[in-house]
Amino acid sequence: MNALPGGRFRLPLLMVLALGLAVGSFWLLEILHKDRGAPESTAARSAPDYYVQKFEFIRMNENGQPRYRISGAKLLHYPLDNSSEIEAPVINQLQKDKPPMMIRADRARIEDENSKTHMHGNVVVDRPATPMAQYFHLESEYLLVLPDEDIVETDQPVHILFGQSVLDGTGMYANNATREFRLASRVHGTYRAPPR
Repeated sequence: MNALPGGRFRLPLLMVLALGLAVGSFWLLEILHKDRGAPESTAARSAPDYYVQKFEFIRMNENGQPRYRISGAKLLHYPLDNSSEIEAPVINQLQKDKPPMMIRADRARIEDENSKTHMHGNVVVDRPATPMAQYFHLESEYLLVLPDEDIVETDQPVHILFGQSVLDGTGMYANNATREFRLASRVHGTYRAPPR
């Protein structure tokens, strides 16, 4: 008679333990699955979500007039930080009230809502002579371009032809809109005053 009451409690106890083991196993599998899936999810988001070959992008000003054009051999867009990588980028200044300028490089990275363009490798800037400005040619390995502000700058060495002058230095700031120009350090070259 004593074995019967103990048997009644053993079966429900075994069922509760089995149910707890099943729930615990399911919970553990879910955690392992989430941990395994997280890197794939991050990797998927850090991969490009689209690419464009032989593209051209024209930015307009508030009056609907062309401001500048960016073109290149290939553009890759990354959704994780909304940035773009460009092969063989070319930036052309299109505003009629400012001296035209062209910037090209081996590659570029565009970020911060298209407000910053980092040009890398064999960077060349050309601005032809105009009645208001002398011929300008720059060579460097890196250039930060702020196209909406018409500013280019670098902390790298630069080689510059400015009219008839030749300048070399490290670190540079140039504002195409105001024609302000500065070299930061290690400056040397030959200056020739522009003809009057």
